[in-house]
Amino acid sequence: MNSSIKYKDSDPQETQEWIDSIRSILETSGTGRTHFLLEKLIEFARRNGVRMPYSANTDYVNTIPPSHQKPFPGEAVLAIEMGADAEDIGLSIHPHPTLTETLSNAAEMFSGTITDLYIPK
Repeated sequence: MNSSIKYKDSDPQETQEWIDSIRSILETSGTGRTHFLLEKLIEFARRNGVRMPYSANTDYVNTIPPSHQKPFPGEAVLAIEMGADAEDIGLSIHPHPTLTETLSNAAEMFSGTITDLYIPK
């Protein structure tokens, strides 16, 4: 998690004491107990009106470098490898566009720039 949260530490000594406590629990009781205690603290804080910081970003790092990743075939290729024929694949494809695609097609139709629909003259 990003440790550069936008709050100024008003009591660095207390912060260090909390970190030291968590480090001690990690060393003596392991990650499972540490996780449990942190979850309990978060639950307590939320129930007492503390707004928890949220970030959609994570520290996840892909452990497989791109140079070692194998090619991943699309769904249709997998279906064919599993014995599907053209009819099977056709039945699995949604025949209707999404709302966004519909609006996009309508705008292209209006402006005369549409290329993926047949327009009878």
